[in-house]
Amino acid sequence: MLRRLRTFARLDSERRSVFVKAVLLLPLVRPALRILGFKRLRDRIEARPCRPQVSREERRWVALVAEMVEVAGRRGLIRANCLDRSLLLHWIFARRGIPVELRIGVDRSGDGLRAHAWIECAGEVLGDPTEVARVFGVLE
Repeated sequence: MLRRLRTFARLDSERRSVFVKAVLLLPLVRPALRILGFKRLRDRIEARPCRPQVSREERRWVALVAEMVEVAGRRGLIRANCLDRSLLLHWIFARRGIPVELRIGVDRSGDGLRAHAWIECAGEVLGDPTEVARVFGVLE
């Protein structure tokens, strides 16, 4: 616990702020999914208008938010799965008018079936390794 507090204290103020917000918001995603269902929740998020372009400064901020949401999903109040993290990122970016795409993919290689959700901004995978888009075939 002490090590985690030291790590948190070493974060710059912007990262600290985003991390705290993510820790507080991630536990709300699953109840929202249960109440609204996936399609209605996604439709509400996507109803906000987005700009066609993302500036260089916004791309830096987008990467920072994706990083902190991923960390909050591992170290926060709950262990957030990929769908929880992706929906929260989608909502955060939509509120700012930043155009992102929610992707859900399936991997049928190996034993069984695996699914994964992630966010892309201007074709770039956020908060996940870039090869996730190759490994998981995107569902349309």
